[in-house]
Amino acid sequence: NGETVIIRETEPIHTFQAWKELGYSVKKGQKAIVKLTIWKHTTKTDEETGQQTSKMFMKTASFFSASQVEAIA
Repeated sequence: NGETVIIRETEPIHTFQAWKELGYSVKKGQKAIVKLTIWKHTTKTDEETGQQTSKMFMKTASFFSASQVEAIA
């Protein structure tokens, strides 16, 4: 949206999924502080042949800061 975001203090940022894996949830109503286009890797296994194929693709990822999350009880 062209909006500039300034984080005055250093704090970790992660995607929604990464925070979840770390044991945190994004607080209700929070919006991503930044959306970045990243390269993502995926691997697929053919069930018949067992052959694996992998590819890289670009994806827009939303990032949230530490102040936007809370520990999962």
